[in-house]
Amino acid sequence: MQSVVLRGHGETAASKNKGNFLELMELDAKDSSLIKQFFNTVSLQQVAVVIRHVNDNLDIHKSFIGFYHSEKTDGESLAKLLKNVLTSLNLDVQNMRTQCYDGASNMLRLYKGVVAKIQREYPLSIEIAATDNTCGGKANTLLKCIDDFYFLFNFLLLRRVLSQCDILSKALQNGNVSYETVKYVANSTIDVLLSFRTDAFFTQLFNHCTDVAEDYGFQPAQLPRTGRTYKN
Repeated sequence: MQSVVLRGHGETAASKNKGNFLELMELDAKDSSLIKQFFNTVSLQQVAVVIRHVNDNLDIHKSFIGFYHSEKTDGESLAKLLKNVLTSLNLDVQNMRTQCYDGASNMLRLYKGVVAKIQREYPLSIEIAATDNTCGGKANTLLKCIDDFYFLFNFLLLRRVLSQCDILSKALQNGNVSYETVKYVANSTIDVLLSFRTDAFFTQLFNHCTDVAEDYGFQPAQLPRTGRTYKN
């Protein structure tokens, strides 16, 4: 293993650099008819399924079930795939109590995501906040804090700020860096941070957060109530 990244930034057919994995597959396909047949006819879109369960002693276990091919990645198709996988393993889907997915929008969309579709059919597959007497209160408070537009806005803002600061931090930790380089990186960091204090940046970030909130089911932004102006 060479510890190199497998995926590329653009893995579409039109991409000039699809990443190490797909580029090597294309190269091997030129010499192997089997690889060529597989590579040209089978989609690499896969879904990983992991089940978290307990035994008779309530000891928690996690089991990797496998990778499953999916022609589409919309919420309805993925929900159907998961139900078919569980059914094929003779697992009663009615016993499902929680769902956990990555942050993809087709998983978490408020009405069309996998979470919503599964929960409508199996209402017991809900979050801890509604059922756990021990941790439910804390979970519900935490959920309300993070399921908020202002949390999302501050999170994305800090991500941009800290990303710029991280560049400067790594430059300062380099034992071979010159004074001129540090001065240049520091001034560049200041310029970028100052650009964050403009109306244009705020508008761009606000619109981006609005789109993210809609895709992932966050509470929308609530404009502050304007006070009344009383005339004498």
